[in-house]
Amino acid sequence: LEGKILVKQPIKEGIGLNLSSLELSFNNFNTSNIFVYLLDNLAIPINFSVDELLLDKKNYGRLSLLVTKENEKLYFNQIELRGINLDLGRYLEDEIIGRNFFSVSRKDKSIYSAFQGKVFTNNLSKSLLDLKGTGSDLNFLAGATNINLDISWEGLPNQFNINNVEGNLSFRIDDFVIKDIDSDILASSDFLRLISLFNVSNTFGNLTNFNFKEKFNSGFQADRVEGALIIDRDSIKTLGPIVFNSGSGKFKWDGSIEKTNKGELKNLDFDIVITLPLREYLPAYALILGGPLTAATVYIAGKALKKPLNKLSSSKWKISGPIEDPKTEFLEWFE
Repeated sequence: LEGKILVKQPIKEGIGLNLSSLELSFNNFNTSNIFVYLLDNLAIPINFSVDELLLDKKNYGRLSLLVTKENEKLYFNQIELRGINLDLGRYLEDEIIGRNFFSVSRKDKSIYSAFQGKVFTNNLSKSLLDLKGTGSDLNFLAGATNINLDISWEGLPNQFNINNVEGNLSFRIDDFVIKDIDSDILASSDFLRLISLFNVSNTFGNLTNFNFKEKFNSGFQADRVEGALIIDRDSIKTLGPIVFNSGSGKFKWDGSIEKTNKGELKNLDFDIVITLPLREYLPAYALILGGPLTAATVYIAGKALKKPLNKLSSSKWKISGPIEDPKTEFLEWFE
């Protein structure tokens, strides 16, 4: 390490560790012991900052935080991380969020961690690949992303496991693309299956006669995805629909996913509303209604449905059953 240590007077005001660089090796560094030691023994605040944090030779950028202990709970406040294409503790407008924090506490002899704050990246897929390391791959691409988190899990901060997380989160993702990937890779992860489920060219393309395959021939794409989730021990539920907006339509997913005792994704129960630009998809509507697109077809279809065909721009679907093989069911057309 390289930098300076500032000892305040009186000592109860705390110390400052201001480093220009800090290099750590996970093989020789017990993160769990440090968290437990601070939880048991911290008596004064610690202001910590490092301009260049290297973990196993990889540069994670600048990190700063304030470590305090209140009511037998350890807090990491005012967290700010700027590195690996990731900003933690900032709004999109570059305003620092004061309430951004980790906490560590004990309950019934078990240790629990929590995080509350906002994470921003200009390129989500690149940030995830940087975190996962070389040789990793994703079944999606995502650009600028803003995630607001209020989550907790059993264990220390370094023992974070997505299957054990509970809490709330909301998100906004720009330039989102779901890629088609090998089915063997897909079967290896619930998360990959879930992402692929949102690919309408696969989920609905063979059921609707819509030219989704043509529209999304390089993968399902959305200009923006927005939504909010409630995560508990037994399920993941949408807090209002997850909305995929693109030039080729709007897709709203609203529902829940059951979880097993191990946190694995189980049964789906989603209502999906698809709203399409009628001018582009009118031939497909005619095919669904049973024939080629002619003036007579349009007229008869409109009479049969007791409403003008040019207003039949939305459809409602139900997806249910196990995540490995869900059932897709058409419910209705509406204006």
